[in-house]
Amino acid sequence: LKRMLTAIGITVNAVLAADCTVSEIEKAPRAQLNVCVYPYDCGEGLARTMQERFGIPYFSDHVPIGFRESAALIEQIAGFFNIDAKAYLADEIKTGLDIFTSLLVSNTFFESSVALSTDNCDSYSVGLSSFLARELGMDVCLASVSTEKAAGKVEETCSRVLLNPSTDEKKNLLLDRSPTIILGNYYDLKLSTDLGFKNFLFADIPLIGYIFSETTPFMGFMGAKHLTQSIGNEIYTKIFIETKGEMEGVISSGEVEWDLDAERALGKIAQLLPHFVRSIAIKKLHQVADEIAVERSTSVTLAILREVADKYTPTRFKAKFSTIFTDMDGGIEQPETEPELVFQMEWEQAAREMLDMVPAEFRSQAVSGTEEYARKHNHQRVSAQVVEEYRKELGF
Repeated sequence: LKRMLTAIGITVNAVLAADCTVSEIEKAPRAQLNVCVYPYDCGEGLARTMQERFGIPYFSDHVPIGFRESAALIEQIAGFFNIDAKAYLADEIKTGLDIFTSLLVSNTFFESSVALSTDNCDSYSVGLSSFLARELGMDVCLASVSTEKAAGKVEETCSRVLLNPSTDEKKNLLLDRSPTIILGNYYDLKLSTDLGFKNFLFADIPLIGYIFSETTPFMGFMGAKHLTQSIGNEIYTKIFIETKGEMEGVISSGEVEWDLDAERALGKIAQLLPHFVRSIAIKKLHQVADEIAVERSTSVTLAILREVADKYTPTRFKAKFSTIFTDMDGGIEQPETEPELVFQMEWEQAAREMLDMVPAEFRSQAVSGTEEYARKHNHQRVSAQVVEEYRKELGF
């Protein structure tokens, strides 16, 4: 954050209580503006007191985690000092877009879910939930906080917010939600490891909870890049290794007969897996199921597939897979219907046909995103060329 402010010509007088000196504390009343970057934890009370005693205004509107909130904070501060920060912000945002539009980032994040066990630092809960949901497109399926103020804010981007939860509450919901990755402290690492979750990233009070340096922040533009890199690599490498295993053989040639229920269940499992490991994971399940069926001189049954899925799929997916087998065992399989697409603009037939390449669960988002792109670029209708331009902008 000091680097960002210095870049637009602002001198940081003191960072109170963050390794500051007595001299810096003495100089604090000379500041023209105070900025609270942990407004859900500490700082606002002191800022209000300094406003009353020394007439120093303060900002506490933004937790600068992610490109969106970091840019908003810099714009707010630059406006206060009548500084033109547009060129600086444009450069920083461009570096963010370069990362976001890379194929690995888009494929890794948009099908992933995250649980935030950051109740030690509510400002992290607020900032991370906003960044991961609004900018990286992740499903923030669970978050734990320690204050009602933070809970109200996090609820804007998270489907399940726990206020001062017990260990058992966290444990039960982690098993129920099966997040792709968990962010938390050492206690959460122990809990998640015991439950079988392997994707974990430390997100605790710096220097108290874990070793950390200025090169690996959470806040600011550098923090946004660090978080994207760290979370993306953790998800990609762990799931890739866990699903790939030792299965290097060819995909089954189809010589082993599969029962219809087993084929349908495998198809449903495929829909639940992230795209970037889907083919590897399904190949593994298919091959092992074939081998077991040959050993038992039978076709691949639903029971065999369930046995293989329980053994070889990552823990975070097992809760979802179990519902597939439970429904099919009970003969309650419901026909799947795709949601009807809503078009607000005219689409050429060739453009509509290109939607077939998009997974069914994401077609509605593809339609709205493409139409937004078309309107932004003054197109009257959506053509195949517009769809292709939009795909390229997303990095596909």
